[in-house]
Amino acid sequence: IEQICAELHHERPNDFLKAPMVPGVTAFHENRLVVKVAADVAAGKQWDLTNQLRLRIKMRLDAANIPMASPPLVSKSAAGQP
Repeated sequence: IEQICAELHHERPNDFLKAPMVPGVTAFHENRLVVKVAADVAAGKQWDLTNQLRLRIKMRLDAANIPMASPPLVSKSAAGQP
């Protein structure tokens, strides 16, 4: 994730006020973990940069065959039984 942040910062330096940093994992859950990324960005650029960062992370995980976590699916019959 740090490498992806550095690449995006290198490609779009004018959109960042400070280089992005990855403080680390902020939470572990049953089927996922949360990684914090922090950056100071130019006004109005936060949504585009956030989306671009998420897309690049997803693409890198896919390329490495690392699956994304998904919540367990529970289906119920009409009677409410699993």
